[in-house]
Amino acid sequence: MPQTVLHPAASTPLQGDALLSFIDNALEQLFTHSHSASISDQDRAHALAELLQQQSFAPQTLDELERLHSAWLHAQQAPAALACIETHSAHVLAHLEGVALSQAQASLAIAKAQALSRYDRSAAHLALQSAIAPMQQLQEEDLTSIYQQWLSWVEHCQAYALAEATADAMAARLDPHGEADFGSLVQPLVDKARWAMAQGHMDTALLHGQAAVDRMAQLHKHDTQPGFDDWA
Repeated sequence: MPQTVLHPAASTPLQGDALLSFIDNALEQLFTHSHSASISDQDRAHALAELLQQQSFAPQTLDELERLHSAWLHAQQAPAALACIETHSAHVLAHLEGVALSQAQASLAIAKAQALSRYDRSAAHLALQSAIAPMQQLQEEDLTSIYQQWLSWVEHCQAYALAEATADAMAARLDPHGEADFGSLVQPLVDKARWAMAQGHMDTALLHGQAAVDRMAQLHKHDTQPGFDDWA
């Protein structure tokens, strides 16, 4: 395997642009460089793990911490990815407040679940559950992206009970003004039907599906028509 040299291990922990540059260079060398096609996925992951293990890090921002977490996952080192979140999250969160704090708390809980899902699904469920409280502090545009990310990992981890328990409340937070659109009236039922099907509960899925169809009538009353993307 071709030797990859980025720069020698620093005596002080990397942070800021130096941390981001180190990770970018490592990923470029091992995953997008012209010679990387001749390296197996396992060898790439092993080489990245070695590079990360030779360096110390002190992420100062949410972006830096999430990038470091992602790098450890690329290296197929899920326990190390979890450890970096647990080690550095308090420092990163201490600099935030309000909406930014709630978004970061939810994002880091999801990051924990992402790592845990590779070797401890029960613990991943608990991490996803811990994201609910900070998400409940958000509304509309501040919530949309993080909630969709959360739902993706809920489904990946098959934590359907969590999804079902929060669907209606989250839909209300996404539509605090009662605009009665597809997302607030119909989507929660479509989601519940999908989750029920995934668990083999076909009767429940049919009930949710029928309820979703019935609620479509309410959209007509508000002159709201679902688009193709709503059904996709």
